[in-house]
Amino acid sequence: MTWKATLVRERFEWKDAKDILAMELPQSPKSDFIFWKAHPSGNFITKSGYAMLVENRIKDEDRLNRDTLKVLGIVWKDKILPKWKVFMWRLMFNGLAVNSNLSKRGIEVGSQCEYCGYMDENIQHVFQTCSVARLSWMVYKIQVQIETLEPINVKKWVQNYILLFHSEDGSNGSRIEGFIAMLWSLWVTRNARVFRKDGGHARTVLQQVEVALRTLSVFQQSPHPIQIDPVPPDSEPREPPGFLLVQLGSNQNVFANFVLQVDGSWDKKTKRAGWGWAYKDGNMEMVVFQAGGGDYGCTSTALQAETRACLRGLQWAKERNIMEILVFTDSLILVSELKKQSEYIVHVTWEIQEIRKLAATFNVRSILKTDRNKVEMAHVIANKCRKDGSTLSFRIFGVNLFYAASLIVRYEIVASKIVQVL
Repeated sequence: MTWKATLVRERFEWKDAKDILAMELPQSPKSDFIFWKAHPSGNFITKSGYAMLVENRIKDEDRLNRDTLKVLGIVWKDKILPKWKVFMWRLMFNGLAVNSNLSKRGIEVGSQCEYCGYMDENIQHVFQTCSVARLSWMVYKIQVQIETLEPINVKKWVQNYILLFHSEDGSNGSRIEGFIAMLWSLWVTRNARVFRKDGGHARTVLQQVEVALRTLSVFQQSPHPIQIDPVPPDSEPREPPGFLLVQLGSNQNVFANFVLQVDGSWDKKTKRAGWGWAYKDGNMEMVVFQAGGGDYGCTSTALQAETRACLRGLQWAKERNIMEILVFTDSLILVSELKKQSEYIVHVTWEIQEIRKLAATFNVRSILKTDRNKVEMAHVIANKCRKDGSTLSFRIFGVNLFYAASLIVRYEIVASKIVQVL
């Protein structure tokens, strides 16, 4: 089942036609289903819904300007406490639970400041204009200007100082950490005053800064070892790092001597794709891979091109009655999806199902994730099909010698270069 490309291009604008032709089509009739576009699995989860709302809000309000992105990058790369990073993100986007924000969300709280009685406790008041904040900044070791000739919101104020300190001190300076520590201490002191009725004077803020900086020092000196989950004794052994394999044939205890390498090539701008496959039959003592075939079309993603290459390569092998086969692919995501039993990435769902269905008809069928140099011949074919818009077909076991020989020579040249580098 394929799109009628000529008819689609005649009836739709080029951009729409390109998107339509790139859509996945099932090989057999399938029922329509509803899916959630904002998550690869097609299933709605709260995290993806929140992310979509935030993304739309950012687009609508253009909130992530260049300075904001730079400041967030500086904060995120700095070796500070993770909770400080989250705090700074919420501060930059007015996401802290001050009284004015709680009132806007329908929570019945008094909007006035618990310390000075100011009628509207907002972000700017807590960190800049409250009397305890003004006094704390005034006596703090890092000189920060609170009052300006023109009103400036907290987000811009924080941005200016972090960019200033970074430009003067570099990434190893301590003023950014001290600045964030003071902001954090003002917030912690405010919460202690609201929830525990502590006094929360400027002296308390400065003491909290000292505690925060000592905590930061301990955090920075700790090795932070990577936690590796232990393998349960009754579980199946895990693959070594970089090794990913899925067995889908009827006999899953052996490897086949017939090796098929598959690869896809995709252009993001035009959505044109190509796919190719090459083979090596160990039973015939082949030393190098032979060209198998290739084709071109449109896909919506690079993963879809890789999936199409795997499916078409297996169909090619099945037509030639090859029942035991080992497939090489450099797509980690493709092998990971094939290991699942259901809930695949939505835009390749049907083709993943077709691959699994076709795999069940082989005696031995293994798919192994390999490095790019292990699928170089298929990669050359896929690139040629995509760029030339051509379909390549080679009779098995090297009857089409001229073109196959040229590809083999090119593959050997690439392989020799790889050996020289190694």
